Amino acid sequence: MSLALVACGGGGGGDAEPPAGNDGNPPTGVDATDPFAGGANAFHVEVAKALTNGQALDAVAGGQRRFASWNPVGGDMLKPGLKVNFFGRAPSCETGVANGPVQELPAAPDAAWRRAVALGDGGDGFVADWQPSGQTAACASEARDAQGPGRVVLDARAGAVGLYTASAAKAGGGEPLMTPYDAAGQDGKGTNAFNTSSFVTFRMDWRQAPQRPWLSNALPGQPGVARIHTRQAIGTLVANAPAGHTQPVQSKQFLAVGFINNACAAGGMSATRPCQVKYLFPLAIAQAGVSDWSRVGWFTSGRVWFDPVQGGMPIVEGAPPARGQALHDVETGAALFTSAGSAARHGAFADKAFDMRVSFDQLRTVLRIVAGRQAGVPASQVSAEQMASTWGSAWADPAQWSLLTVAVAQEVHNPYTDGEARAGGAFSALYVGPQD
Repeated sequence: MSLALVACGGGGGGDAEPPAGNDGNPPTGVDATDPFAGGANAFHVEVAKALTNGQALDAVAGGQRRFASWNPVGGDMLKPGLKVNFFGRAPSCETGVANGPVQELPAAPDAAWRRAVALGDGGDGFVADWQPSGQTAACASEARDAQGPGRVVLDARAGAVGLYTASAAKAGGGEPLMTPYDAAGQDGKGTNAFNTSSFVTFRMDWRQAPQRPWLSNALPGQPGVARIHTRQAIGTLVANAPAGHTQPVQSKQFLAVGFINNACAAGGMSATRPCQVKYLFPLAIAQAGVSDWSRVGWFTSGRVWFDPVQGGMPIVEGAPPARGQALHDVETGAALFTSAGSAARHGAFADKAFDMRVSFDQLRTVLRIVAGRQAGVPASQVSAEQMASTWGSAWADPAQWSLLTVAVAQEVHNPYTDGEARAGGAFSALYVGPQD
């Protein structure tokens, strides 16, 4: 049984597009071991080299201070820098509590927890350990000492960041603070019902120091190919449901990458003028009752949808296929991106390189799909005026598309008290930038 996937303009008028340049699909010979093009338009982090002390954590991605909370809201989430966040329901705390405290400790986790998230033994070195905490007046006194079960640990000597997310009891024992949202979901309308999640997000200084991954290094001023690369591992991926279940129980670890059009944003953003788009790549996913993923239609195709929790932001979602293959949109059949690394996995694995290439032509296809949905017409029939209305007049200018966010996250979905969903994994490297 397979149930549905759970969610987790060039310088003038709207129809003026720049010359094609290197604008087709990435060549089929691309590989995850290709050297990084780098440059000023690339974001590149290797944990072992770049995140080795507290000052580095504060300064990464142009930030001034790292920010950690559970169920975060407000301006701190919009500032550049590192964010460590947890989402879910805290039953012993006030309904709707936001910006709950997260403890950051220097203590290294034990060997069992390291195995659960595929985090190597770092020995002596810089460690940052984040766990959601009940240390707030918004939580009942008996919950003040509660933590987790979500947890994020950065171990510089191990060269990785480990994440753990669960719908069951806290790893290592003890009463957990957070559980999945109930049927009301995150917004009281059922969105993200029965989900809980953990996020490590790098938000860019996209206004003052924009990084433009679709600007070609080889052909200055021309559109190129954006490369999205990460090295990750999984130690735990569990999704168990009770007999006769009719709703999915699911665990996943994924990469989320957001882009924004600077010119569009300068003119004001709204639900009908989003100015930004986010790509969601499930890299490891397990669902109770699913063993042959090649037969699961929603997994073997990509889709474009709108996230109500993020104000209707357009989302491009799809798991990377095998190296050299493109993932296609389920409705239009258009290629959304090409895989140059490992395909998505469904169980524990050691270090793997996932590598997605998005040509500027593929981005423009997504922009047309979104505008078509808003206008109620097929993507192929979207007019220049409709494109400009949704994305601004510079929608087809690669110099206006900047990297906004890069996040490694986990999400588990479990609507059953006798079900179980757990994910533990780590990442050691991230790159988003030009690749030509």
